[in-house]
Amino acid sequence: MLHFIQRLLGIIQPFNTAEEALHTLLQLPESSQSVLLASAEVPLEEDRKANRIRLILAIAFLMTGLIGFVGWLTLKEQPFRTTTSPTPSQPTRSLEEVRIASIVDAPSRLTYVVEPRGAWHYAMARQFVSNHALGVNVLPQNLIEAIENRHSQIAIDPAQSVEDINVINQLVSREADVAFMTQPDNELESLGLEKQTVAHDALVVFVPFSDPYHFNKTLAVQEMNRSISIEELRQLYTSDTATDTVQFPGQQFRVKLFFSEDGETVRHFERQVLENNAALIEKFRRLRARAKARDEQAAKSDRAPNDVYNRIWSDANQSQDRSIINIGFDRLGRMFDQCSVYPLAIRNGVQERQVLVRSNGSVIDRDIDLCGEKGSYLPNIQNYPLTYNLDLVYRKGSRAGSALADMLKTTEGQYLMSEVGLIPQQPIPQLLSEVWGEAND
Repeated sequence: MLHFIQRLLGIIQPFNTAEEALHTLLQLPESSQSVLLASAEVPLEEDRKANRIRLILAIAFLMTGLIGFVGWLTLKEQPFRTTTSPTPSQPTRSLEEVRIASIVDAPSRLTYVVEPRGAWHYAMARQFVSNHALGVNVLPQNLIEAIENRHSQIAIDPAQSVEDINVINQLVSREADVAFMTQPDNELESLGLEKQTVAHDALVVFVPFSDPYHFNKTLAVQEMNRSISIEELRQLYTSDTATDTVQFPGQQFRVKLFFSEDGETVRHFERQVLENNAALIEKFRRLRARAKARDEQAAKSDRAPNDVYNRIWSDANQSQDRSIINIGFDRLGRMFDQCSVYPLAIRNGVQERQVLVRSNGSVIDRDIDLCGEKGSYLPNIQNYPLTYNLDLVYRKGSRAGSALADMLKTTEGQYLMSEVGLIPQQPIPQLLSEVWGEAND
């Protein structure tokens, strides 16, 4: 009860939502009230009556404060969830910018190909599990089916080799109309192709996370100030160490390195962190091969999935050495909603950027519970130094390509992409405000 009152009054980490406060209150054991009565023995009946009256008044005062607090939280949240018009800083968006069905110049049919084993591949494989504010999904449904459901005049079909390793060739040979790609390196113009960016993703660096109390006691993380510079990241992942750990630059503690198992994410790390330096990439790949063998052996031993999140979590829980900190990386679209890790802010020069923010725009702090507070934080890639583009590539002048890009750039399209693990171009608070506003019109 004391812990609940302290959170209610904001003495310690406050509740973020009215629902959270009510849920916590309802979970309190009935015995919590008896604790208040057990503080002293009251031998006289009059004293018992006086104490009972004081207790009733105290509970009434507490409940009045709780009702007021819950009401204030509800009112505070209401504008974000039910706004029917943009805030003064947001320009009014036309119907063509909101609804997928408003794109009228789309062909009746188009074919697509997906870059294999990348962000788009995983996004296309995910299925929506709930209905959305704009339109109704026939569940289960994936991104392509959701677009077709909202634009009844178009059929979007996979090309014959939907995940051919060379998607560019399929466009040039006209086997496919559009390709979903991650920031293509090819010189598109010379091949008669063009692209439009419709979403984003980003590299994220993280440490294990179990709960805020355990996490705050980790000396190494405290000394890092929950951030890491790109240069420190580069030094760690290109170390010449012959052991399983690496000395953190300028610090007394050591680091055990973990790697994303996603090949596309690894390539972005080599490009953005290692700057395509051949010598550094060679060292990086040597460390990665060693870590891969280590993690495969550990996965066989504990019979747990061999992905970066399970491995970094399991190793941290089994290790007794608090002077060693585990650090790993992956892409934001895969990390988002994970409970086993905490993202480090990235320092680039004098600027420090955290990739997650609370729904009110403030940066997440060290006490956030990424599992218990899902929905209260959002990805934020504005000025984040390790972002990259997710593009739609098509032949120059292609009506099919430009129409599909326009659909994905609508508020509805951006929202649907955010639901399958992609980071939309539109700021998410604005996006949700417009989506919920349209739903209430």
